[in-house]
Amino acid sequence: MGPTHCVGRVRHGWRTPVLPAGSYVLQGRANVLGSPIASILICSLANDAAQNFTVASNAVFPLSMAATTVLAEPAPIELNCLKSAGTPQIAQAHIIATSVNSVTGPPD
Repeated sequence: MGPTHCVGRVRHGWRTPVLPAGSYVLQGRANVLGSPIASILICSLANDAAQNFTVASNAVFPLSMAATTVLAEPAPIELNCLKSAGTPQIAQAHIIATSVNSVTGPPD
């Protein structure tokens, strides 16, 4: 599959197959290909770890993100990007979800 264009201000996403309920450690990665003008994007993995970044004109930005999530019911995990400038493309997007016994962290 070739690169995917981020068109307009439309949210563009990639997802895993439906995963069983449970706790997961997540890793997401992709190559963001810049356009003839600088591109500005914000990406998130499982609605967490939002990352806002600029890709220079005609450059490649290696996006790498990590997060944790607990699925209360079976569902896919998503990596979403929203662009606000330029015409970037996303290539080689991957999500790795590793099932773990539990996820522990500070209270919200």
